[in-house]
Amino acid sequence: MSKIKLFISIMVIVFGLAQATYGDPYLIKFKGAPNHPKAKVYKNILNGRAAKIDLTKDEAEKLKKDPNVEYIEEDGIVTKDVIPNDALFGSLWGMSKIDAPLAWDITTGSDSVVIGLIDTGIDYTHPDLAANVWTNPNEIAGNGIDDDNNGYIDDIHGINAALETSDPMDDNSHGSHTGGTIGGIGNNLIGVAGVNWRIKIVACKFLSSAGTGWRSNAIGCFNYLKGLRDKGINVRINSNSWGGPGFSQMLHDTICSNPEMLAVFAAGNYAQDSDVYPHYPAAYDCPNILSVAATTESDGLAGFSNWGKIAVDMGAPGTNIMSSIPDGLYTSYNGTSMACPHVAGAAALLLSYDPSLTIAQLKSRLMDLGDPVASLANKTVSGKRLNVFNSLMVTPPPPPPPVCEPLPTQYRTFRCSPPYKGEITQKRISTCPGPTWGTWTTISSSCHKGGKK
Repeated sequence: MSKIKLFISIMVIVFGLAQATYGDPYLIKFKGAPNHPKAKVYKNILNGRAAKIDLTKDEAEKLKKDPNVEYIEEDGIVTKDVIPNDALFGSLWGMSKIDAPLAWDITTGSDSVVIGLIDTGIDYTHPDLAANVWTNPNEIAGNGIDDDNNGYIDDIHGINAALETSDPMDDNSHGSHTGGTIGGIGNNLIGVAGVNWRIKIVACKFLSSAGTGWRSNAIGCFNYLKGLRDKGINVRINSNSWGGPGFSQMLHDTICSNPEMLAVFAAGNYAQDSDVYPHYPAAYDCPNILSVAATTESDGLAGFSNWGKIAVDMGAPGTNIMSSIPDGLYTSYNGTSMACPHVAGAAALLLSYDPSLTIAQLKSRLMDLGDPVASLANKTVSGKRLNVFNSLMVTPPPPPPPVCEPLPTQYRTFRCSPPYKGEITQKRISTCPGPTWGTWTTISSSCHKGGKK
């Protein structure tokens, strides 16, 4: 039985009984190429030297002595950071609180921005989500072939890292809810509007229908997103509304080694100081992590939310948040899980307006240009709650396309060549882009031989 001191549930206990017979999952970072016959290698992260292996305790102790092993650690369970709310209806007060309506006068998002949703999956058939769910341009649906050679056949909208399949359908509701806050279709007369009315969400499901999942499968999601990016899919943000109290060196290294992606995390729902009792991965020291606490409609720190002057960066609305859930439905939830996608969605909205922003600039604008609120002072790094309009306003508008105004038409008249008499008149016009001059064309000619014409 695993000794990991993490979230325990009946599901975890059942898993543990099975593993007593077949071995426990371990995460191993090798110094060179993984050389174990049972290694499941994460080829896109940590230079292809990270792997998951099911081992007995004796096998794990033996492997620790392998000179090719840098470190080995037990896998562990993390859980979603949501608190259910019985209210079935509510308002999108969070969007108004972060001044999203003002931001929407500037941009409502872009299909060119791709965000990774690492969660319980997404209902890619939901009428308020379907058009904003990413479709793999390098995969042909239904042909039974791994067209993009990434290890997944027909990964059209993402993957299920837990089952190692290509279907990220949500069987819990959590992922569809966070996805709706990021990118619920706006201005379509139904349901909710996300921070982005237009966006592409690629789903990586690793949390089960119970809302729990193995760290190794979360690493599989980061590996998948890195692979997409390596193949030209411009994934620059991932949203992560999950976590737990256990530290994982490999999960830490995986996130820190992907500085080209902003990883937004829920701060945790333990109502405690994360500087003293860290909630991971939100509390990792990776510069590309942005950790989000939950705030209330009156800008208080939510009673369940973690805080931390070092470990938690900022706050965002996280109570009574209405969003989409599977089967075309909607409900409201509480949690830092709900705060996280407000910030991840805001990051995507900024990139839709200015794709040139670096990850450091993106994080800085979100944190530094929020609204100062008393409840977050000395409890978060920034002391501020998200304001997407403020963050957007300091971003200069993209340069307009070059203006091309055709030049005035030119005319010329010259005498006919001997022995002809008379004149020829020609003109030429300019065209865009440029402008560039066209060829001379004759518009009149009085050329003739001798006498009067």
